[in-house]
Amino acid sequence: MCYHCTNSTRHATHSDQRPRASLLLYNLFIIIHAFIFCFTKHFLKVFLCSCFYVRKTALPISLQIEQLKQRGLQIEDEDNAAHLLGHISYYRLAGWWWPMQMDKENHIFKPNSRFADVIALYDFDRELRLLLFDVIEKIEISLKTKLIYHLSQEFNPWWFQNTTLFINTSELIKTLSSIESEIDRSKDIFFVTTNKR
Repeated sequence: MCYHCTNSTRHATHSDQRPRASLLLYNLFIIIHAFIFCFTKHFLKVFLCSCFYVRKTALPISLQIEQLKQRGLQIEDEDNAAHLLGHISYYRLAGWWWPMQMDKENHIFKPNSRFADVIALYDFDRELRLLLFDVIEKIEISLKTKLIYHLSQEFNPWWFQNTTLFINTSELIKTLSSIESEIDRSKDIFFVTTNKR
């Protein structure tokens, strides 16, 4: 949402800087969420695609390993592979060995494709996502805090109920209604106690 200052008694430069700062924070917030969406969209797509070629026959892990080897995937430690397939699952890992296949229809792997490389790629992706989400969470919380502080100081603590500050008042009303519903539905003691103050 974009906010605008309606106080005409303030100097023009001051009143222009505040809305621009709010708009900048909001745009940065949108960019971060767009990055999260784009980053996860690729891996979600790969994972869903890998699920669509599921065979009707359910294979035990030992035969899963044998099938992968027959298709050209090198598995040096079969015990470790069995452990990982049992905890991560065949079709989840399929999203990470998909680029290693030269024949996507028959699932034939490229030469020198290794199960160890699949796991290394899987671990790298998992650790990268954890790092990114940790950083993005901190940025998101900081942006929300600064935005709330700025608007509370500029107007008052109940700025979010002031329809004159918002361009799309119908969306504001929907948002406030949704917040009210969440408050009524919440059973969290801290949340309920804070809301009663």
